[in-house]
Amino acid sequence: MLIRSGQCGVLLLDGGTGMNTRKKAAEICSKAGVPIADLPGGMIEEATGKCNMVLGICKGGFSEQIREILAEDRTE
Repeated sequence: MLIRSGQCGVLLLDGGTGMNTRKKAAEICSKAGVPIADLPGGMIEEATGKCNMVLGICKGGFSEQIREILAEDRTE
């Protein structure tokens, strides 16, 4: 898993993700220090063409940009 290997920069959760999956993702991400971004329902599928409910973004420029946006949203 991308998170456990230390390669995940941010985890994206679709709004339709079930509570059990959310809890499991929160536990794993909390231990690994990976932030979670909640997205509107269907956004991941619309963007990727696949019906994923959870999407890990590798560390790097793109995940850093997402983290910056998350930080801005939390300060507003």
